[in-house]
Amino acid sequence: MDEETRKSLSNLISLAHGNDKYQVCIRDFLLSWWNEKTFGIFDMHRLSCLDDEKMNDVKNVTLYMFNSYFTYPSSNTPFFNELEELANREWENREELRIGGIFK
Repeated sequence: MDEETRKSLSNLISLAHGNDKYQVCIRDFLLSWWNEKTFGIFDMHRLSCLDDEKMNDVKNVTLYMFNSYFTYPSSNTPFFNELEELANREWENREELRIGGIFK
């Protein structure tokens, strides 16, 4: 992963912890890359809510995915621990929702 893509991924991970419309969009994009079976397939049309800077970051990361043949992030992927933390946090939030009965 080149330096520009590393910066883009870092930017996206930082934004993915918020709850604004664009932050949720970015989080869902990253989580779909992490594991679409668990977190769902991402609809690329949702990216239309992003400004040019965020869209460029998504473009850089998507090109990285294309070049790596869409493999899931692995321990060799830059920011793997941060992506794993994001996925675990989201899973815990969804688990809390299940316990509350929303998904029953």
